[in-house]
Amino acid sequence: MVILMKPNKTLVLSKPSKLYQKENAVDNIIIYVPETYNGFDLKEFTASMFYTNPANEAYSDALIAAEESDKEGFIQYSLPVTTKITTVPGVISLYISMVHADLEAGKQYVLKTSNLDITVETWDDYFKYISNDSLSAIDNKIAELDSKIAEIKAIAQMEVPNDLSLDVDSGHLQLTVDGAGIGEGVNIVVTSPDPDGNDDGVIDLDIVGI
Repeated sequence: MVILMKPNKTLVLSKPSKLYQKENAVDNIIIYVPETYNGFDLKEFTASMFYTNPANEAYSDALIAAEESDKEGFIQYSLPVTTKITTVPGVISLYISMVHADLEAGKQYVLKTSNLDITVETWDDYFKYISNDSLSAIDNKIAELDSKIAEIKAIAQMEVPNDLSLDVDSGHLQLTVDGAGIGEGVNIVVTSPDPDGNDDGVIDLDIVGI
């Protein structure tokens, strides 16, 4: 969904897209604001989007400008569509407010756009016999299963050690996969001489009488 602020501060929906009740974080509202208005550099302003849902609940979200805009002459903002917007189906009324404080002049400049209405669609009719609580439980279970699948895939991609490597000189012991070391390994420190009298890391059982 793309919203454009025109030179007269009117907001228009240039690329509408469908929003459905209780969708969360899969769509973004892209907002383009002219870089300048009436001689003011709007890049110096702090932007926020204010909106009310059909239940007359009011919200506001800070808008963060992209480092680079893909529309020349415009500041580009992006706001994820969360359940704050989609909880209640119906018409969402929104506007953009931009504020800049000039400390030297002791003035605060405020720009407000026109209101724009967007619609959050309800679910299709075949969901009408299922309660919202049941649907939420189903969504949560699907998300839980999706997380489990991701864990299984991660485990399947892990390297399983099939041997050990010991450096007799340094005493470094490490797990290996097909001869290649994995992990950091451990250093084995010998603090007493071998029982057979030869400090070579090997105990001669015949000498020690075992």
